[in-house]
Amino acid sequence: MSSQASTPQAPAAGHGAQGPAHWQPYALVFGALLVLTAVTVGLSYVDVSKAIGMPQLGRAANIVAGLLVAGLKASLVVWIFMHMNHETNTNRFILVFSLVLLGVAFTVLSMDFVWLGTYAQGAVRAALGGS
Repeated sequence: MSSQASTPQAPAAGHGAQGPAHWQPYALVFGALLVLTAVTVGLSYVDVSKAIGMPQLGRAANIVAGLLVAGLKASLVVWIFMHMNHETNTNRFILVFSLVLLGVAFTVLSMDFVWLGTYAQGAVRAALGGS
């Protein structure tokens, strides 16, 4: 028999019982995502342009509001569930840079619809109720 007293081993890094406090941020973000999903559904029943006092915006205000809520939800998922809050500044820069490049690509490609008057512009006008 060994005369050494058995001492409890510390759990390996990233494992073990960290208690309920470890799950609290995830539960809060999950609750926020549920609320924001309800807000997204609610926005589909409200004319946002009239609610903010700018009826000339039409359905575009609903689209912008929905995209803002979707962006907030995506940010929460990336920051908390994908652990971007624990990443290095290099990884954060790469994420932001890639999103900026995506925005630039969308902007440049949308110029085709707006200024060049391609074949798709007529279809877009018809889909939006224009002549």
